[in-house]
Amino acid sequence: MKWYFGLLIIILLATLTLFFVLQPKDERTFVLAGNDLTLMRESLASMEEGLQFYISKQKTEHDKELVKNLYPLNFLHAAIDAEEARRTSAPDYKQKLQIARAAYQSDLKNFRTAFNEAVDSDAKLVSLEGVVSKNSVLNTIDSLLKQKKLQTVSLHDLGVAVATTTPAIPTEVSQILQAAKKRTAPRYVVKLLDSACAASLTEPYFAVRPTQSIPVELIGDLMLYPGGKIQTGLAQYLKTQGADFVPVSISNYYQCPNVGSDYARIFSALSSSTEAQIYQSAGLDQLLYHIAQISIGDTQLEKKGIRQDFSPKFLFLAKSAFTGLFLAFNKSVSEEVPSIAQPDPKYTLFGSAVLWSVLRKTVSREQIVHDIAEFYKAHQE
Repeated sequence: MKWYFGLLIIILLATLTLFFVLQPKDERTFVLAGNDLTLMRESLASMEEGLQFYISKQKTEHDKELVKNLYPLNFLHAAIDAEEARRTSAPDYKQKLQIARAAYQSDLKNFRTAFNEAVDSDAKLVSLEGVVSKNSVLNTIDSLLKQKKLQTVSLHDLGVAVATTTPAIPTEVSQILQAAKKRTAPRYVVKLLDSACAASLTEPYFAVRPTQSIPVELIGDLMLYPGGKIQTGLAQYLKTQGADFVPVSISNYYQCPNVGSDYARIFSALSSSTEAQIYQSAGLDQLLYHIAQISIGDTQLEKKGIRQDFSPKFLFLAKSAFTGLFLAFNKSVSEEVPSIAQPDPKYTLFGSAVLWSVLRKTVSREQIVHDIAEFYKAHQE
């Protein structure tokens, strides 16, 4: 009888796959299954406020015009409208889908033009995944502009497992972050088969807390900079608050440009929606929420007089999160696209940073809890 039930499961999965694959072409574009559309709209409103803040910090009218193209707001609003119509089988669904498609192309072309003008040819951003350069970003944008969807999508293993037990270091890191941020335990702890953010740094264990400032947080290890080794305005401020170390928010989109890939896989795997699992479409709502919270944190740092870089060059290189916002990891939108980060042995994000798994031998947990708490308090009212 076991083989009989196994055969039934295989037939069911094949039927579901065929159902989605054989739908009309338009029915498989910009699918946002597994996302909370209300949360997306609320986060977009906060992102719009954050964008106005970034625009207000520009020194020239020309730079203000460039920064207006930082986020694809027209497309995201249109995509939400189209998804809502798709879910309710509204008669104007195809019309809204055409609007979303046009907005996607328009916003992406505008982003490319603004990025190309704002970023110098030799500019580089060192991230966990490698070096982000002007050319690598432009190559990714050009690939997305072609908008080639995967022609065959199917239900497959996303490489995400809910952890029933957690090793010692991830457990300690989770406890440190809970104490520093006064958080409850995460809703899930998951382990990824591979991760854009964990890279070769540590084991890819993540704490998942939907609708928190960092919904997906790497807990495989902690990366911290000795305060005296970096000269940012935030590091100098934290030193006045008695912090010896500055944490690196590894799961932030500006440290890990392709964090949207981890979001999509994690939330699609956790979703009860078969469509979300097939298209790897969930998690965009959480990414938008995360971006909105970052911009709110930037405004709070500004109020405290903490020096920050709001130049168009920095914003477009580090804070656009464009791969996630343009659905580069959603299988209903794009095939595999070139990574915006390329390995380069001449550059490393780590520098003088140290990992908690090493630091724990000489520094108390209480000190690190204090330092991380001060880091997050600086971003709050």
